[in-house]
Formats: sequence, structure tokens, C-alpha cells
Amino acid sequence: MLALIGNLGPLETALIALIVILVFGGRLPEVARQAMRMMARVRGALDEIKGEVDLDGELRQINADIRRESARKMPPPVTIDQAKGAEPDVKRSPETDERTEVDQ
Repeated sequence: MLALIGNLGPLETALIALIVILVFGGRLPEVARQAMRMMARVRGALDEIKGEVDLDGELRQINADIRRESARKMPPPVTIDQAKGAEPDVKRSPETDERTEVDQ
């Protein structure tokens, strides 16, 4: 609805204003007040719903949890030799099959 307002030129706006004045006439101030009250009620209801649901807070918490988990699961940094495909200086423990770096 609001997207249409941006496309209206001055002639269309004046025509709409003229039609509104003809239809509502002397009741125009009363109609405007009622419309503003209705908008205020709708805004208040939306704010209340937003506060109850608290989607923003929940989304921030989920985002923080994901970042925390991904930071824990990140693999160790890759050295230049590993990136080129060379095997780093490591030895494997036959009992545990763990890799440990060799001190040089």
C-alpha cells in the first residue's frame, strides 16, 4: 500500500484528496482522529506481541550459541607446508594413533 504512495504524482494526490473531502466532508477531522486511534491501537498490539515473543533476543542468543560452537569445533590452523601438500614433521603413536609433532 505504501509503495503506491511513492508512485503518485501531484495531480493524482490532489485528486485523491478531493475525493476524500467530497466523501467525508465535514466529518473529515473525526475520521482522521478515528484512523489515528486505530493505528495507535494496532501499533500497541504489535509492540505487545513483539515483547511477548522476543524474537530479537532469541535470535541474538541463537547467533551467539552458533558462534561459540563453531569456535570450539574449528580445526587447528593449517601451516604453509600442509597447504602445499607436504606432510608435517609428525609421528604417530601406535597405541593411540595420535599425531604428535616431532621436536627438532
